[in-house]
Amino acid sequence: MFDLKPSGKKNKSNNAIIEKIAKTAVAMSNLGIRDKNFCIFIGVADDRTAAEKIAKINKTDFLEVSGKFVLGIEKDISTEFTLDSYIRRYLSEIEKFDISTEIKSQLKCPEIISYRGKQVVILNIKTAMDVSKFEGKYYIREGSNTKEISNMDDLVSISKRFASVEKMDC
Repeated sequence: MFDLKPSGKKNKSNNAIIEKIAKTAVAMSNLGIRDKNFCIFIGVADDRTAAEKIAKINKTDFLEVSGKFVLGIEKDISTEFTLDSYIRRYLSEIEKFDISTEIKSQLKCPEIISYRGKQVVILNIKTAMDVSKFEGKYYIREGSNTKEISNMDDLVSISKRFASVEKMDC
């Protein structure tokens, strides 16, 4: 789950979590799959242990849906922000990172939905036209993990994915 505040602390944005969101978006975009959309959910935990921990801290419950755990963002909003100020804080933090304009603009268009009474933020990420960087480094998704590309062979391999995408348009 991406939570915009450190657990148990009030009135501070968790820059490490927002950084993780931005890295994840860059890594998803670097998959180079033409016309593929990816989603990042804020307010949803990947595993039960994390969901239980967050629910206990926030004194709330969660919904299990297809192996994911919907907690929502209500507790963050009700204790610290209005929905508008919550989103403004997130947007302000995203603006600080050195990432491509294409990815940044996608991160700056959050969609808020209500699922069974819980508000969730969805970030829709599309594959970029070129390989994207976060703070001068390249990232890729491997399963549910974001991995920094640390060698030139991997970077060349990823770059070829984008070259193939361009050739498909000819």
